[in-house]
Formats: sequence, C-alpha cells, structure tokens
Amino acid sequence: MKRFLMVVTVLVSLLLVTGCEDNKKEKITAEEFYNRVNETYKLSDITKRIDFVQKAYAYDKDEVKFYFYEGNRSFDMGNIYIDEVQNASSNMLDKKDSIDKGDNYSSITIYNDQEYYRIAYVDNTLLYAKGPKANQYIIDDVFNKAGY
Repeated sequence: MKRFLMVVTVLVSLLLVTGCEDNKKEKITAEEFYNRVNETYKLSDITKRIDFVQKAYAYDKDEVKFYFYEGNRSFDMGNIYIDEVQNASSNMLDKKDSIDKGDNYSSITIYNDQEYYRIAYVDNTLLYAKGPKANQYIIDDVFNKAGY
C-alpha cells in the first residue's frame, strides 16, 4: 500500500510539473512589430530619439498614441513599464485596472470612462498605448497584432 501511494504521489507530481509549463509570452522583435502593425497604422521610427533602445516605433493619430521599444536590456523595459504604470494611474480618477503577469512579462490595462491605457513588457520589449476610451478598439487591435 505504501508503495502504491508513493507511485501515485510521484505520478501526480510529474503530471503537475509537466502540465504546468512556464507562464511565458513570446516576445516579438521591433521588425516583427513593424511588419504586423505598419500596414494598418503607419509607424514612425523614433529610434534616434531614445538612447537605450535597439529600435523604437511610434504612432500618434486620432488621439491614440502607442510606442514599441525593443530595448538593450529587459531591466530597462521593466523600469519604463513601472514608470508608465505609475504615470497612467496617477492621472486618472475612478480608474479600473486589469493585470496579467507571467515569468517573462507583465501587462496592465488601466481605464475609466474617458481614458484607456495598455502597457506591457515582454523580456526586452515594451508596448505602451493610450487614448480615449472611445478608441479602445484601436489599442486592443495593436496589442492583439503584437500578441501582447
């Protein structure tokens, strides 16, 4: 009986370990982001304006702004993520939020009746978007295309 319980315990442990894969998102490169998004939203290359990135793209139209950074280090993108979350949170009254975190990513959506923010970083990349709540569909579309 002890042997049976031990075998069952080992099998259950193995199932839990193998069944629980890492909670990760696959990052995309700036080039992949450009290829997925530029056809719909004409992007500007802003790499030369930001010294800590390998590549950076921006969009600013219809009161919607979004930025994609492929950084030199994940640490830099994490710090920018924290700063942008704090900025978005401090600028909004009556806000609601939704957070998603994993082994190599963190993302948050912050919104109220007027404004909508989505911010995500995956490894050494960061995608940040803000705009009026009425244009939420544009921001969500960009995040869906990026897989973030």
